[in-house]
Amino acid sequence: SWHTSKVKTLADLQQMDLLVPGNGAGSDSEVIPLAFNSLFGTKFKIVRGYTGNTESTLAVERGEVDGIAYWSWSAIQSGHKHWLDGNKVNILFHTGPEPDHEIKAPSIRTLMRDDNQQAALEFILAREILGRPFLAPPGVPQDRAKALQAAFNATMKNPEFVAEAQKRNIEVQLITSEQVIGVLTKAAAAPSSVIERVKKALER
Repeated sequence: SWHTSKVKTLADLQQMDLLVPGNGAGSDSEVIPLAFNSLFGTKFKIVRGYTGNTESTLAVERGEVDGIAYWSWSAIQSGHKHWLDGNKVNILFHTGPEPDHEIKAPSIRTLMRDDNQQAALEFILAREILGRPFLAPPGVPQDRAKALQAAFNATMKNPEFVAEAQKRNIEVQLITSEQVIGVLTKAAAAPSSVIERVKKALER
C-alpha cells in the first residue's frame, strides 16, 4: 500500500478496502486479489482499465489508487527501489513459500488455517515458484536436455553473471528442472475439492 493509505498491515486489509489497479481480465493484477479476497478475507477493490505496470505505478504515485495487489519483489527492487528507500510503501504480506529476511512482513501461505483453503492458495500460487521458465521444444534428446539444464544451472551460479545481476538490482534465484517438475506434478494431482475451491475463489 502507498504510504498515505490507511491500510498499513494485513490486518488492516481485512478490515478496510484498498483500491488497486487492474490490468485486464485474466491478468495477475485482477486474478490474484480476487483469490485473496475469497480465501483470506482481504478487501482488495480492483479499479479496472489500466493498461500495464507502468500506468499502474503512476496511478499509485498520483493517488488514483491506494496500492498494488500483486507485484514481484525483484521488480520493486530493480525498478522502484526509491519507494523502499524513501518509505513510500507498506509491504502488507508476501506470497513466498519460505521466510524472506528482506521482506519484513508475513507470508500469506503460513496464515491459512483451513487445509482446503491452504491447498487452493498453494495451487493458485504454484506457478510463481516457477518464475520465468526456460523451455526447449518437444523431442529434444535426453542427453542434450540434460546438457542444457546443467549449463543453465551453472550460468545462474556464475560469479560474473550474479555480480552483473546484483549491479542491476535483479534477483537471481535458481529453480531447477527437478523443482519445476515437482511443482507441476503436485498441481496436476490436486483433488477435485481443491480445484472447485480454486474456481470459487476466482469467481467475480
